[in-house]
Amino acid sequence: MKTRGSQIPLTLDPGRGSSVIELMEGRDFRLDVGGIASRLSVSIPRRMNDLLRIAASVYVCDRIIKRPRRSVPDWQRSLRLKLRVSDLAFWSSPSHALLLAEMLGFLTGDDWNFEFTDGGPSLAPQHTEYWISSSGSAPPYVCLYSGGLDSAAGFVQHLKDVRDSHVIPVMVRHQLGQRRVVEKQFDLLKSRFGATIAPLLVKFAMRRPAALGMKEENTQRSRSFLFCAVGGTVAALGGASCVDMYESGIGAVNLPLMSGMVGAKATKSSHPYFLRSVSSLISAVAGSDIRIQLPYAGMTKAEVVRGLSTDSEMRQLAISTVSCVHYPLHNIGPKQCGRCPACIFRQQAMAAAGIVESDSTYAYGLFADNRGADSIPQSKLLCLKAFLMQISKLSAVEDGQLPPVLARHLIGTGIVGATEPLGCYLDLYRRYRREWVELIADRQANSVAWATLFGPVTIT
Repeated sequence: MKTRGSQIPLTLDPGRGSSVIELMEGRDFRLDVGGIASRLSVSIPRRMNDLLRIAASVYVCDRIIKRPRRSVPDWQRSLRLKLRVSDLAFWSSPSHALLLAEMLGFLTGDDWNFEFTDGGPSLAPQHTEYWISSSGSAPPYVCLYSGGLDSAAGFVQHLKDVRDSHVIPVMVRHQLGQRRVVEKQFDLLKSRFGATIAPLLVKFAMRRPAALGMKEENTQRSRSFLFCAVGGTVAALGGASCVDMYESGIGAVNLPLMSGMVGAKATKSSHPYFLRSVSSLISAVAGSDIRIQLPYAGMTKAEVVRGLSTDSEMRQLAISTVSCVHYPLHNIGPKQCGRCPACIFRQQAMAAAGIVESDSTYAYGLFADNRGADSIPQSKLLCLKAFLMQISKLSAVEDGQLPPVLARHLIGTGIVGATEPLGCYLDLYRRYRREWVELIADRQANSVAWATLFGPVTIT
């Protein structure tokens, strides 16, 4: 990556007897904070500038420190960061430091400790392209956008429901080729809905871990903190009070597929407890109430995606998105594996929504072609079997009962309080289970081998 602007040191102690790592912001990694200021024609307050730099620093450290595989329960790491901030009094206060550490601990499953020193940079006002109107206009609508299936489906649903005049989809570009993909999507949506869409694509760049003499950690659980920090900053600077994150209720709850999927082994990128925590931090930084919210928390993924099944253009938009956690596959042919949890969740939603994908979409397509599905080796069906087992364990929802495993997860991870009603989740998971059961029944009728693993199905 090119070195730009000032270079600010960051010290990381990864623990476990490893050597302290010295990184340099501006040389080893860079979030284009100046681009946000320039795009919105504002100066970024010191605390918000600090928040963005902290989020970028956390993400870098998360990527370059591999998790222990066997010796430490739940893949937990102990990470100590020393970095400069421009508002030392704010970040050193016990309440804010504790909120930051606990929020990251929940999100990543790690033990985070921070030491802040005085000396962070302050951005000078920049005036180039002006987008956000001054006094008298309504605040913009701000949402997080990745270019994946969830964000595309959620954004289209919003454009159908509310014709906002000021729409800012916010994206952190951390992968090559993302800009080209999402700009093509926005061009289609602008022409289709006549909306004024002004995307803010914020570039993040870093030297590859190998160039730093390290191996890359693939889980990268802290990425959602970076996205939320950028989205929250844009909302605050634009006078908005909320940022929409497009994730279904099933994806946000993310009930573990297996009993061992705890701590860092389960993603919490859109978990309601994390969103409440990061909203509290952003609000404290901004000095005003900023919420990261889930507008489709009461819907399954298929119910959200179904909004893209209405015509050929929207169906093609859905098909063009990518969900695979292993993307891109470095081979000739399909770029999505089809067998990871994200691919299976995507295939289930697309099939239940009535959107047919081609046989070449996945290396292992479960629903696209019956004959192809039968040729998938058993060793590639482990995640699918976990989904089928979970759906089987959720059978109590059909009788109006919340399965204990789901109730424990909802209360134990802070999605709801111990005295709050759980009826909405009972109904949500009943609909989700029926989507799966109907798909399984269809595949059983066509003698697809993996569907027989579930046992007999009766559709009522």
